Amino acid sequence: MHPPAHPSQAYEDKYNQAKANQEREQKELTAEANSLKAQQAPLERQQAQLQDQKRQLRQRRAEIARQRVALQAAIRADLRAQAALTARVAGDRVRVRLLERVALRACRVAPPSRACQRAKAALAAAQASLAAATSRPWRPGRRPSSR
Repeated sequence: MHPPAHPSQAYEDKYNQAKANQEREQKELTAEANSLKAQQAPLERQQAQLQDQKRQLRQRRAEIARQRVALQAAIRADLRAQAALTARVAGDRVRVRLLERVALRACRVAPPSRACQRAKAALAAAQASLAAATSRPWRPGRRPSSR
């Protein structure tokens, strides 16, 4: 806005008022821009912290997923081991009952005979195996010994 060569007083007053308004608005905009810049730095720091937390959470989620997979595998292995131990104990119990009957028959006929001694030894071995399998409670992660 350029004033004419010889402006009137009213025109000059309007010009000066408009110029003062423009300068005031420019100062206000500059102050607002400075205020926004001052607010921007903490927000950028906060955003960087949030990004770091997000990265840490992703890493933690991946770690938990790996642990879950390992835990599921360990549980499956423990269930297989427990099933094997249960089967072994059941087999040992059947063998002990059978050998008890065999030893009873063999020793009833001739107590000092070799057949009686062998039957008693087999029965004692089967009873020891059963006792070993049942005296230690099954614990997760421990494989039953196979005999």
